[in-house]
Amino acid sequence: MRCRLNGDPICRENPYAPWKDEDVYPEVLSYHLDLAGFGELPDDPVIDEWLESFWWSRWPVLFLIERCCHDGEVLTLDLRETRMMGFPIDAIAACEHALATVPADYEQELFFIVSWAVRFERGSRMPPFVKATSLRHHLHR
Repeated sequence: MRCRLNGDPICRENPYAPWKDEDVYPEVLSYHLDLAGFGELPDDPVIDEWLESFWWSRWPVLFLIERCCHDGEVLTLDLRETRMMGFPIDAIAACEHALATVPADYEQELFFIVSWAVRFERGSRMPPFVKATSLRHHLHR
């Protein structure tokens, strides 16, 4: 059995660790897509078909696309490999297929929308921030 330097066993139950299940399989709603600008795209069945394929995939394609982008722009192959290192090879192949089959006329817009929609969904699950006044109150004690 392989162990970490501190002696803890390496657990392969979650191949996406340290990401949690809710991060890997985000519940991206039309609300999150609209926040990211989806409503500004023309009504095109090719776009809808490309996005719908993610909901039927057994792999977390939305999460993987978000991991392959930086501020909505797709990273180079080397950086994508680094970010997805350790993920299941079939999941990486599904992500690369999604990147290769994006409708060419809307490529930049769709990667931007998907990556930000996933981030918006993740942010909506976070606890509310502490108000600045209460934070200042705790700092000056």
